[in-house]
Amino acid sequence: MNGSLLRFAESDHGTSGVFVLDAFSCMTMELPWRDNAPNLSCIPDGQYECVVRHSPRFGDVYHVTNVEGRSWILFHNGNWAGDRIRGLRTNSNGCILVGKNHAYISGQRGVILSKLTLAALMEFSKGHAFPLMIKSVYGRS
Repeated sequence: MNGSLLRFAESDHGTSGVFVLDAFSCMTMELPWRDNAPNLSCIPDGQYECVVRHSPRFGDVYHVTNVEGRSWILFHNGNWAGDRIRGLRTNSNGCILVGKNHAYISGQRGVILSKLTLAALMEFSKGHAFPLMIKSVYGRS
């Protein structure tokens, strides 16, 4: 199995993307790019390895390993990944939120049906580790 995450838009509301793992696909939300600052930024573009870990909060999820300067970057459920410094809601401290679709929820961009999407990802992958390529296909200012 091979995974790719293509990031296609970024704003204070977060970084929108699409995640593909063989025949499985879903939408993603991550924090905006803030120079890889822990708890404030999405992680850099690059090649990573994902393995299943047990999170006390989220259960069994994928852990994105070998992220320079960061730890415990997970794929997990949640709706928003906005810039909290600018007063937006977030369910992420740098992790990757998965969902069925992007949508505006209470006036803020996010992902919907996140718990169902995470369960579908975990069922599809059967816990197998996979390489993950993250690439931003928009320009950063």
